[in-house]
Amino acid sequence: MKRASLKSIAARAGVSKTTASFVLNGKGNQHKISKSTQQRILRTAEELDYRPSFLAQTLSSGITHTLGFIWDREQAAHLLPHLMDGLERVQYRVLPGKAVGSAEKTRLIEDFMLRQTDAIVAFDDEESAQWSRVLKESEIPLLLIPSLTQPSGLGQQSTLLPQLFNLLLQHHFQHHRKAIGYIGLSDTSPEPAKVFQEAYLQRFGMNGHLLQCLSNSKELPEALHRLADKQTKAVIFENPKLLLEALVYLKGHPYESLSSMAFSTLGCSPRFEWAQPQVSAADLDYSHLAQNISAWIKGRPKPTSKIQVLPASCRLYT
Repeated sequence: MKRASLKSIAARAGVSKTTASFVLNGKGNQHKISKSTQQRILRTAEELDYRPSFLAQTLSSGITHTLGFIWDREQAAHLLPHLMDGLERVQYRVLPGKAVGSAEKTRLIEDFMLRQTDAIVAFDDEESAQWSRVLKESEIPLLLIPSLTQPSGLGQQSTLLPQLFNLLLQHHFQHHRKAIGYIGLSDTSPEPAKVFQEAYLQRFGMNGHLLQCLSNSKELPEALHRLADKQTKAVIFENPKLLLEALVYLKGHPYESLSSMAFSTLGCSPRFEWAQPQVSAADLDYSHLAQNISAWIKGRPKPTSKIQVLPASCRLYT
């Protein structure tokens, strides 16, 4: 079936191509076209199943209806399906690009700029401020997703850590596991250990041995056994990677005292679907996050707008 054209829409509606174009691009009121004429054109377009040219719309409005998404960590896999669905509802497309190191991210941002994406969404980290300066010069807004534990390029501490720990502590309390330990790397993320100490050890007067800060992941087996010897009932890990390493160790070294522990972590991983025993995680609410991103891009942020950090909530994954 031949695709309906703007010319055929205009002919059937009895208007000029220019008038039909204004209405179909949402500029009918701007050009003072009567409501009845606008309705007639829109009705005709619907009857003919008209599909406007994406390229023509872009050239006319300067809006590409695309959103660049920097995929630089495993948790991005949780967000992307929700983000694609949310953007489709507001007639936007997401362009995901994987980048690990700083150089790859720079090339990816340059690619998004060449594609003239309407905005870029990324997880906040220590490079965020540098991206913001580059994108502001190109008048491309940058929306940041709050980081769970990593340093922010805006000089801000994560406000999500207390929420994450409260979710996990409540979860463990619910199952009558009051002896809760923590395992993290002391040289990479000292902030989570500090929050655990304040939210649990100091608050409930628990012993300091429940806090295990390691210099490297090779010390993980010893830390697990130390906690088991102290009758620890549950362990919170700093990140999914550490928890997965613990699960691999337990698979090759099954110990009854360790296998009875409840494991959880800050941040979720797609690989937890196959985790044995089953684990829990406190992470961003990715469905709610995608809704916020879609609402933000639907408002078509001004090119001159400053860097924005997206409000986010957390949830428990089990």
